[in-house]
Amino acid sequence: MASRLENVARLYVEAIRNKGDVGEAYRELVKAVDMSAYENFIPYIAAGKALQQEGEIEVDDDACVSLGEGGAYVAAWLWVENKDVQKFIDDPGLIPWGMRT
Repeated sequence: MASRLENVARLYVEAIRNKGDVGEAYRELVKAVDMSAYENFIPYIAAGKALQQEGEIEVDDDACVSLGEGGAYVAAWLWVENKDVQKFIDDPGLIPWGMRT
């Protein structure tokens, strides 16, 4: 049985061959590819959410995921207190070189 992605890809190719509505077929293909990738990331996002600490580090339901060997990076929000920022304001030399303006 063909997946949704395979069916949409087939419709896209047919639209090109038959000079059909390629734009609409392409939009559907992009949505199908995005959903296919997202479905593969759901377990990583769920694991990230299980590790989150409310008010400290949080993971969105649609977090970006970068797969690697043996795991993945899951984008998260990290809370930074104003008091932790002040030393970088007081001494800009502490800011890593590549981040300086």
